[in-house]
Amino acid sequence: YFTPSNIVSLLEKYHVDKHVDVLSIGTDYDDFWTTREILVAGYRPRVLINEYNVNFGQSWSVSTVPKPVGEEEKTHWNRDCYFGVSAPALIHLMQAFGYTPVFSNDVNLMFVQLNQALDLGMMIPSIDRFPGPSESVLHAGCSGRTWKEIDPETVKSKAAEETLSHTAFAASFSDIVLHEKTYKASKRGDRDWRNFYQLE
Repeated sequence: YFTPSNIVSLLEKYHVDKHVDVLSIGTDYDDFWTTREILVAGYRPRVLINEYNVNFGQSWSVSTVPKPVGEEEKTHWNRDCYFGVSAPALIHLMQAFGYTPVFSNDVNLMFVQLNQALDLGMMIPSIDRFPGPSESVLHAGCSGRTWKEIDPETVKSKAAEETLSHTAFAASFSDIVLHEKTYKASKRGDRDWRNFYQLE
């Protein structure tokens, strides 16, 4: 059972190279915090694939609140929209460690190291409004849940602090309660979409 607290020790136990070619991360919950722990420990995959919460599309830079340390097995994804991290929040984190997004397949974002991509002459997509045009409804609703609002300036200044635990890093961000409303697609075959908002 891996957590943000033990993921690095597990990678070390199984002798994972810090410059592994491809690393895919999908936890159904603590994706933001787990990814940060891997990167702050010095792991630099050439390609990093991260699951993200497609329910948000490009809106809101948020992550789940980390599971309580030592009680992680008590908290599970309930197959609703409260899980993981939104695309903007994940992109902020990855940029702090020198990565840029290059592709999205609707449930994963794929990142490469920006300096390596430029050296290879790769065309780099604009991160403005990445990864797509709108939110998609893929899970049940999650109104009234508390998220961490991921501020890009805080990510930039604190993400790489090696002495900062993931819980202390999480405490740097404000809590935010979001509600959501689902809208039916106007055309048959199109996906429904979801809008998140704060109550006044």
